[in-house]
Amino acid sequence: MADNGDGTKEVDPKAVAGSVIETPSAGAAAVPSITTSLLWFVANAASEIIEWGHNTKLRDKQLRAFYPNESYFLSGLGTVSSRNAAFDWVLEGATVPIGHIQDVLNNANNGRGWHDLMVKTSIDLYTQDNGAFWEIVRAGDKPDDVVIGLNHLDSQECWHTGDPMKPVVYRDMKGGYHQLPWYSVVELAELPAPVEKLYGIQLCALTRLLRAAEIIKNITTYESEKTGGRFQRAVHMVKGISTAEINDALAQVATQADNKGLLRYIQPLVVGSVQPKAAIGQDVDTEELGGAKMHAEISGTVDYRLPDDPSCIKKLRELVAMLPDQQISSTKTVSEKNPEDS
Repeated sequence: MADNGDGTKEVDPKAVAGSVIETPSAGAAAVPSITTSLLWFVANAASEIIEWGHNTKLRDKQLRAFYPNESYFLSGLGTVSSRNAAFDWVLEGATVPIGHIQDVLNNANNGRGWHDLMVKTSIDLYTQDNGAFWEIVRAGDKPDDVVIGLNHLDSQECWHTGDPMKPVVYRDMKGGYHQLPWYSVVELAELPAPVEKLYGIQLCALTRLLRAAEIIKNITTYESEKTGGRFQRAVHMVKGISTAEINDALAQVATQADNKGLLRYIQPLVVGSVQPKAAIGQDVDTEELGGAKMHAEISGTVDYRLPDDPSCIKKLRELVAMLPDQQISSTKTVSEKNPEDS
């Protein structure tokens, strides 16, 4: 914004109108649409982050989901953000305004303070191609009204309009849209893109480091899963096991590990079968395996095989009738002696 000579900065409408650069109206061109709004989410989209310059909102959403899982970049982001919040600042000017501005900074972000404001701003600045945003709260609705508050605006809820008079549209938590005039918002970009149609879009630090960050993430994820995963380390199998039986056994072992509270170790899996074919390689029914016919005709442990109980009882009577008669003799076979004779 140009300095008008009295210390205030304001857009000169004549300068805007006389420029060859096309400046769309905030009311006509900046309402979030299906291609720019976070309400649009491609459920079946590939997991790869989309190319820069195409659907910045969706890309920023993917970037925001990416960096919490990449420990190296996240650690660096935390260090730089904390450093920015810890910088010393010196305010110069009249005593009364200086004290007021100091209070505004100390109570930024609706009382959360300067540290909270700077950390959130730094995270958006370094990870979002949309950049970072501050809301300037004034006592009135004019450019020269006193500043009474300074707040961070979520980059995901802000849209650049390209209109210098109302450069940003903000969506609140209730879904309401607000066109913010130039004196009520600050747009921050670390490396602004020179593409004219990408109003306010930048090449953030994460975009510039994304390929290297993806490689590091893949390596750390691989090492974590390899060394700390609760995968099956051994499966002992015998012949005749189907795929379904193996899957059922794996699920059962996993459930048992959960019940025992095992997070990393899982016991070896043993899968067996009660089917004879698993051992001898052919189908065998229970009769062939150990039925009455087999014992009567092959093993020889059975002499007679009868169809039912009456036939069995009749056969038993015939066999008992074939036994020789037993006569009980009353003759004493042992002489009794008188104890007195001995």
